[in-house]
This record gives sequence, structure tokens and C-alpha cells, in this order.
Amino acid sequence: MNKNLILWIAAAIITFLASFLHQRIGPYYPVSGSIGIEGKKVTYFFEKVHYGKDDLIFRIRKDLAGLKGNLIIKKVQQDAWEEIPFSDQGNYLAASFQPLNSGNIIEYKAVLELKGQKYEIPANRKVNLVFLGMRPASVLYVLYFFLFGGLLIAVRGGMEYFNPDDKRILFSVLASMFFFVASIIFYPFIKSYELDVINKNIPSAASLFDIYLISIFVLWIVTTLLIIKTKKKFFMLISSAATLILFQLINLY
Repeated sequence: MNKNLILWIAAAIITFLASFLHQRIGPYYPVSGSIGIEGKKVTYFFEKVHYGKDDLIFRIRKDLAGLKGNLIIKKVQQDAWEEIPFSDQGNYLAASFQPLNSGNIIEYKAVLELKGQKYEIPANRKVNLVFLGMRPASVLYVLYFFLFGGLLIAVRGGMEYFNPDDKRILFSVLASMFFFVASIIFYPFIKSYELDVINKNIPSAASLFDIYLISIFVLWIVTTLLIIKTKKKFFMLISSAATLILFQLINLY
């Protein structure tokens, strides 16, 4: 098999694994699980972020009849809890909650009851959920293209260390360009929608930019300059590894 093809496949696999890990360890990965009640399974999937103005729907799947309960909600930094009864929808218990303004956070949990016995899910903890403005799908896809495309190019560029006929300058320049578009143009645009400030007010620069994403862009600018000046390939390998680490810290969800 062609060596360049092998390197591209390896880079694609590493990029996929890095993206998967970023999603799983991120603070906004949903809370899910199952509990057993009288030998039957009850499954929940609780979100940690909600976009837009549509009602937030909470659903719990159940395999037994007679189960009821309430969704317990309160705003963060407030003491008063609100109870919302679940409605029985056959295989599901469902409750709805009207979304709050962008940036507000709630804590919630569910308390179920069957034959006088109560069950709290998740057990002994609460779930935090943040409300954000709806992001345009078309713009979000472009951000993903440049962000994950830049990550793929950065990983593939690092592998030029093992390629005798390398194109390190090309990969470093492309990585710089992709991360520039992602960090300076589209990420702030997406954040403006999430913060719901479009045509309303001017947010602070700190709320629009991600320090780790900016750091990746700066890293590849510096890497490009070092590659041009020194011609040493190990800078690409180091920058590629650093990019994978910084990527895990980006506030993207």
C-alpha cells in the first residue's frame, strides 16, 4: 500500500479518536443510565445543554406500568425547587420545561415513585444544564469543517516526520489557515448566536473566543516560521502532539 495513503488513514483514525474523546470527556456530555425497579428497566438520558426557544423535553423510558414521579428543577444559585409532574406516555414518562434566557443554568433530577417506594435519578446527584441560543446549522457545519479539517491536517503534518519525501511547509501553512478560519472567524460567530447577542449588544472578546483554539492557531503560525527557518521536521511532530492535547480543552459542544 502507498505510504502516503497509510499516513492519511492513520491521521484520520487519530483525528476520529481525538474527536470522540473530546465529546466524551467534555463537561456537556449527557448523563445517562438505567436502574432496575421490580425487575424492570428504567432508562434515562439527561441533557446538559439546550439550544433555542423550543420547550425542553425530559423523557424517561420505562418497562413497567404504574410508575409516576416529578421532575425537580431550580435555577443555579437559587433555593426554591419547582416540581413538574411526569405524564405517562406509554413506554415513556415525559415532562416539559420552558427554556430560560441564554446563559442561565438550572439544576435538575427526577424522583420516581412506585407502590410508595421512591427512586431518585441520577442517584445522589443533580444534573446541570445551560441554555444557549440556537446556532445556524450551515455556519456550524462550516466551523466543523475547518476545525476538524485543521486537526486532520495537523495530525497528518506531524506524520511527515516519518516521511522522507515530506511536505512539512505545505501542511504547516494549511493547518495555520484552517485554524485561523475556525478560531478567528467562525467560532466567534457561533458564540454570538449561543449568547443570543446578534443585533442586541456587543459581548466581550473573552466570551467570543476560545483561548485553547486561539493557542492552536498561534502554535501553527510559530511552527510554520520555525519550519521555514530551520527545516527541522521534529517541530511538526511536537506541534501535532500539542494540538491533540489543546483540542481536548476547547469549549465546543
